[in-house]
Amino acid sequence: MSNLIIPTEKLDSFAAMTKQLNSTKSDYCVSVIISPKDKAITWIGGSSPDYTLITQPLTKGHRFKQAEFALPGDFFSQSIKSVIATNQALSKHNSYALQFKLKSSKGCYIQATHIESSLSQPELMQPRYRALRQFATLPIHKNHIEYMEAVKQRALHEVLTTDLKQLSKEAEESTPFEYIQFDDREQEIRIQRAGKITTKPMPENSSIPLPMALNQPVLAQLQRLIKQTDSPTISIAQEGEIVTISTPEETVTSSIAGLIDFYKRVPEKPMVEVALVIDYLSLIAEVRSHQKYIEIKKNPEAFMLVHNSELFVTAGLSGNNLCRQIFGQAVKNNEDHLYRFDTKDLIDTGKCRKTNGSQVKLVITQNKKGERFFEFYINSKEALPFAKISIEAESNNIETAIQLKRDYLTETQAENTDIPQTEKQLELYGFEDM
Repeated sequence: MSNLIIPTEKLDSFAAMTKQLNSTKSDYCVSVIISPKDKAITWIGGSSPDYTLITQPLTKGHRFKQAEFALPGDFFSQSIKSVIATNQALSKHNSYALQFKLKSSKGCYIQATHIESSLSQPELMQPRYRALRQFATLPIHKNHIEYMEAVKQRALHEVLTTDLKQLSKEAEESTPFEYIQFDDREQEIRIQRAGKITTKPMPENSSIPLPMALNQPVLAQLQRLIKQTDSPTISIAQEGEIVTISTPEETVTSSIAGLIDFYKRVPEKPMVEVALVIDYLSLIAEVRSHQKYIEIKKNPEAFMLVHNSELFVTAGLSGNNLCRQIFGQAVKNNEDHLYRFDTKDLIDTGKCRKTNGSQVKLVITQNKKGERFFEFYINSKEALPFAKISIEAESNNIETAIQLKRDYLTETQAENTDIPQTEKQLELYGFEDM
């Protein structure tokens, strides 16, 4: 018998291959091509058009002969799972490779055997009795041969691994998304999130030779390949909704459904009603403080007034009053506006903020449907907000809110003697171009 071994460090790659398998399809198997001449073993598995091809070098002193066969998909998948489960039960310094024993007859490999470790099922109390899994080999699948040939003909473009690392980081920071496209010619990143298209500039000093689009699963594949290769370049091919990513060790092809429609969509440019720099921490602190009052907690909404280039927040427009003026600067709209918002939505924006700075850019937008939003940006250079919440305009109540503000100023300014003269003001560092 010959032993076909998948080393521990390659198990993640083969586990990813098993995720592409589909038990309802005719190609539910993993094809194996052993070539002593090329000193390599080629593995191909998946479900058309999503395939993975892994090249494994033959070790010195091997006793393999030229062969082509396939392992049943369920046998291969369960073998991978059992070894991974075994290794998870062990320390990192003591792990197993996956080993298939191959039985040959008349010059062909006719059977594969895998003996599972008892550690793969630690809940069982039978350590002496190990599970044996033995299956007849299958003919190599024609789809796998066609895929292997197609990869050779595919128009692959080499991209520096360092550039792909940077793009991967940009994509990670833009999650969640349905699609993301990097267009080097336009120096633009297009992102679809919740069915809406937004754009932002490409990172500086990065270059890719072709427009490249990903969804979240393909991003995960790319990140895995980047992590596992030592190659200075990774090859990419994009044909319609099919993307192929290739390293010297592994090639992965994945379909991205809906990608063509994504390409055709044009980013919506909503109308900006107000844009200003605000003391974000004071805004959040004021709204959060409303939750300490029983009456207000029952009705989790508040109002924001933009008046005389100033920001005023109140829990209500009548009755008991909780309100505060918030520092704001660089308003790009001289009109008065009043908005109603959900206090929980606003407080939750803090979970998305990636800086401890007090000031942020607040942009209030209205789309073609008449829907309005608070959009929060780390600085004026950011093309995408770190948080966005739905709001409602309250134009009929602007005069009421302005009177509340006047009453507030009258009350608080009369008691303003305890405020130090060194009170901090907002600085416009990072917001100079507003």
